[in-house]
Amino acid sequence: MMKGNCEFCGKEFESERKSRRFCNRLCSHNSWVLHHSQEWKSYNADWRQEHPDYWREYWASGKGIEVQHKRHQRHPLERKARSALDNAVRLGKIARPNICQICGVITKPEAHHWQGYDPDHWLDVQWLCHQHHLEADRL
Repeated sequence: MMKGNCEFCGKEFESERKSRRFCNRLCSHNSWVLHHSQEWKSYNADWRQEHPDYWREYWASGKGIEVQHKRHQRHPLERKARSALDNAVRLGKIARPNICQICGVITKPEAHHWQGYDPDHWLDVQWLCHQHHLEADRL
């Protein structure tokens, strides 16, 4: 086994291959996106223009509902926690800030259930940018 540090997140990992540069596929993908962000944005914009009705067709076909139903069956507490939080935000019981609590970047932050999905903690969230939410979920 060879030890090395991930080129993206810096975390130490072990691998049988000497040439491995990343600790997991997410770090590999994020590194690629970071170094090719302009090409990535251009590709996505072109794809969306070529396929304007993709999501409408996806949901109309029933595939989207089927995938969502399976996810809700596998993770019922996550669904209930998200619903409770969405209702609290909609009713004004919790205010959604417009900045990430870690880096302070102005964005539409995502709710991170840092204490898990236990019913006692459904409304205990950190408001994080997408990048910091991915990092928090990796821990």
